[in-house]
Amino acid sequence: MGHSFRRQMQLDGTYSAMTFICSKTDDISVKEMLKAMPDDEDAKKTSLRLQLLEPELVKLDSELFPMEERVNEIVRLHDSHENDIRVLESAINRGDFQGTDRAGVTLSQTGKRKQRTAAMNSRKRTQRVVSNESDDSDSSEDELALSDEEVEECLTLEDVHERLQQLRYERSALFDEKKELAEKLRPLKKTRKEIRAGIRDLKSLLEKECIQFRNDYSTPAIQGQFADGIKE
Repeated sequence: MGHSFRRQMQLDGTYSAMTFICSKTDDISVKEMLKAMPDDEDAKKTSLRLQLLEPELVKLDSELFPMEERVNEIVRLHDSHENDIRVLESAINRGDFQGTDRAGVTLSQTGKRKQRTAAMNSRKRTQRVVSNESDDSDSSEDELALSDEEVEECLTLEDVHERLQQLRYERSALFDEKKELAEKLRPLKKTRKEIRAGIRDLKSLLEKECIQFRNDYSTPAIQGQFADGIKE
């Protein structure tokens, strides 16, 4: 308070009718407040609980990520197989194949390449999650390995029936794998959802506790400084 302001308060007799309003109390740096407060404060305890919970989420995400990626990959493979089966069945119904004659059929070529690279890609993705690093070359390689291609093949009727049998078997295997993964993912996803909700609630509580600590500290400090100004 400047000299003229204090003199005006003295002349007006308003020392006992002074109100201090602190705005933007929600504008706070939690990290800085945690450094400034004693260890026995509630905010410190909340911060410790948060530090224990966040690594659990990172660990759970590292387990879930490859499994979720595999489910997405299975869906793409299943759609590819469905498309190939429809193409081959349509060709048979149209009578494209006569005896040992060959006919051109356009099929996707994603299945075998995706299955060969699934394990390798899963390991790479898991390593990137754990190390929290990104490798552009690996990412490009994964995208190339998982890209869809269509190739026209000349097949006989016997070849078509063999291919249909193989595709139906692989489609059934993909369905079973997806069902098995879904059963494993269900409880893990529930746990992840609960942990995320817990972290969100703790962060909100921590911010409120830091604000309250600062308010509790500021109120007597402002009163003391005001009293010192009156004494001067």
